[in-house]
Amino acid sequence: MIGIFLLTRKEVRAFGAIIIFVAGAFFVQAGGLVFANKIETYSQRAAIDFFIEHQNEDCYMEVWGYHSYAQYFYGLKNPPKNPAFLEAGNMVFDPNYDKPVYIVAKIGDDLMHYNHFKVIGEKNGFVFLTRVK
Repeated sequence: MIGIFLLTRKEVRAFGAIIIFVAGAFFVQAGGLVFANKIETYSQRAAIDFFIEHQNEDCYMEVWGYHSYAQYFYGLKNPPKNPAFLEAGNMVFDPNYDKPVYIVAKIGDDLMHYNHFKVIGEKNGFVFLTRVK
């Protein structure tokens, strides 16, 4: 308000512009601090909780239908050594796997309709699947 009032006065117009600029920068930063932590909660908290829950298992974890590195960061897993294993969903569809495979996908993804997957949970728009032998 003060900045807008000062903009109407010819002799202090520059000072009013500076006040508006500084106040805008302050509110953008404050809003970022307040809301940034909540963005992760709204967008993928259920998937992150799933990865944390299975981080101590000797297993493969992947996402399907969206891009994320949460399975590596929160699941404490390294990507498989063989890059061909990840190409075109080889880990997902190849029946020759040596550990349990967990897949996190969006609810409604076509992956849910394959017979070799078992749905083990659904939460907040995500579906959690495992490979069935």
